[in-house]
Amino acid sequence: MRMMELGLRRSVLSTTLLLAACGETDTAASASETSSGTSDVQTSTGAPLTTTGVGVTDTPTTTQGMSGGETVEPTTGDPTTTTGDTTDTTTTGGPDPACGDGHVDPGEACDDGPDNGAGKPCNLQCQANTCGDGDQGPGEECDDGADNMDSNSCKADCTNNVCGDGAVGPGEGCDDGDDDDADDCTNACALASCGDGIVAPTEQCDDGNLDNTDACTDTCTDATCSDGHVQPSAGEECDDGSDNADNAACTTACKQNVCGDGALYNTGDGAEECDDGVDNGAGKACNAQCQFNTCGDGDQGPGEACDDG
Repeated sequence: MRMMELGLRRSVLSTTLLLAACGETDTAASASETSSGTSDVQTSTGAPLTTTGVGVTDTPTTTQGMSGGETVEPTTGDPTTTTGDTTDTTTTGGPDPACGDGHVDPGEACDDGPDNGAGKPCNLQCQANTCGDGDQGPGEECDDGADNMDSNSCKADCTNNVCGDGAVGPGEGCDDGDDDDADDCTNACALASCGDGIVAPTEQCDDGNLDNTDACTDTCTDATCSDGHVQPSAGEECDDGSDNADNAACTTACKQNVCGDGALYNTGDGAEECDDGVDNGAGKACNAQCQFNTCGDGDQGPGEACDDG
């Protein structure tokens, strides 16, 4: 009887140990699932404590294999621990201000970015393009810098010097800024002069040539008898100017002084004794040679009873 009782106890003990062994296996499996799953609960095993995940648990965990049912206290805070000093060497902020960045910075009058440049409103130095800077900018016809002046090709206001603008520029003799061709300055910005084809206030005529044989002389006066120039178109045969005279070779009518013209040519080369014009002739007081009819000349003249020469 005692032997049976002893055998029964051993059987119960074996069963109990077997069940205990099965329980440990289930616990280990459960712990393995907890460590590899999505739970953030930290689990300790017989090995040193291993932490996984970024979360923490507030529930103490009792792990099989630790003596006396020891309890692992929960870990709080960020599981990541940083030791030592950390220095941030990163530099933040944009590039330094510069001409051409499109922003008007101190010292800049303008900044149009890629539109800065020659001939633009804002130059490469980020200064406004102005008349006199030597760079022809918008609205300027020219810009010669320090050479801009009203007597030069580019005027002080950066406009081209042209005839009629009132400023005497290169190649101009004058510029009165009007379109009156009959004043002292022609519309070609030349001083009025005889021969330019424009009748100025001091001129009687101006045919644009220096031909004294036409109706306008080279002094721009109307051709007249006694001006010293023979104008055949005006019917002149001669013109000795101030020497014209009715007893001279050229009469005051600018005609050659000849016998029978009624003008006594008795000076210089003149040898006329008389000239009665149409009354000259045979039997007349003045014969056809402008000589007096005298006794003995073979021409019975006035007062002669006869004249046989």
